[in-house]
Formats: sequence, structure tokens, C-alpha cells
Amino acid sequence: MMLAVWRGQEREASELIEAISGEAIARGVVRLVSLAAYASSVLYNGLGQHAAACDAARRALEANRWVRVPYRA
Repeated sequence: MMLAVWRGQEREASELIEAISGEAIARGVVRLVSLAAYASSVLYNGLGQHAAACDAARRALEANRWVRVPYRA
């Protein structure tokens, strides 16, 4: 997914993002939902679609809002 995003392969990346996001939502894997939204943000930013990139970045942050990560020093 990320490789297609970084390469700017819009169609392939979008298909992968949608498939991964749908599966992650179905399984309740919040971090993967967030990663898919982040990937959308990177893709849209690279394509010059900045409003869509901003919306996707917000979705990525919202998905992670309830995830607790233990702090390790």
C-alpha cells in the first residue's frame, strides 16, 4: 500500500487503501484504520489534493484518539 502511495500510483494505492481500511474496520484493528487514513493523506498530498489530504490526516488522528500506547523509558 505505502509503496504505491509513495510512487503516486493513484488507482492502485486507492484500491489497496480501500481494501485494507475495510478489512481493518471489519476486524476492529484501529491502528490499521489509522495507517490507511495516513496513506490516503500522503497520496492526496502528493497529488496536490490538499483539502482531501487534510481530511484524511484528521481521520488518521481520530482513529488513534482512543488507542493507548504504554510508555517505555
